[in-house]
Amino acid sequence: KTSCPVRWTLYEGKCYHFSTLEKTWDESQKECAQSDSHLAIINNKAELSFLNSRTRNADYFIGLSRRNSDGQWRWIDNTRFDFGIFNIQGKTKDCAAIGLNSVVSKSCSELNRWICEENL
Repeated sequence: KTSCPVRWTLYEGKCYHFSTLEKTWDESQKECAQSDSHLAIINNKAELSFLNSRTRNADYFIGLSRRNSDGQWRWIDNTRFDFGIFNIQGKTKDCAAIGLNSVVSKSCSELNRWICEENL
């Protein structure tokens, strides 16, 4: 992939959209789905660095939560979370957000910006 829709950012062959609105985690995922995308899945440290460089001083929901039956952190595509890529700070809430060079747990019903990653 060499180009992305307007207001989307290309990185390593994938397109990302950084919202300016704020919604709950579920609403954020619905917004992504409407543009044939999903909340961002971070597969490696390079992708994490790219996303961190774009989030600056706001938190953005990513496609990571632990609202499943086993209580484990899982990505939106149901793959298990790899703690080798990053740590989640304050693991008391059930949804994850990235911002200020860290990943934090947030209440899924809190209003936040979000990052969509295009389906390939």
